[in-house]
Amino acid sequence: MNLLETVGELYCGLRGHHMLIQFDPKRVFLRCASCGHESPGWTLPEVRPRLSIRGDAQRFVLQRPKPHQVRRVA
Repeated sequence: MNLLETVGELYCGLRGHHMLIQFDPKRVFLRCASCGHESPGWTLPEVRPRLSIRGDAQRFVLQRPKPHQVRRVA
């Protein structure tokens, strides 16, 4: 263990970890930017979910808003 790692662990011991999210091909976990500590994380399934849209396709079509009528008040 070198001096830089020791200082990082000391800082985390006093102030707490500075966790950042990390992605691996099969895992998502949190890693401390100061000392390198890793959380157990979550394993990702081999099969990724398939994105599909169900329901009426017309609901997802963009349409221009109808212009408002101006009313004159005397």
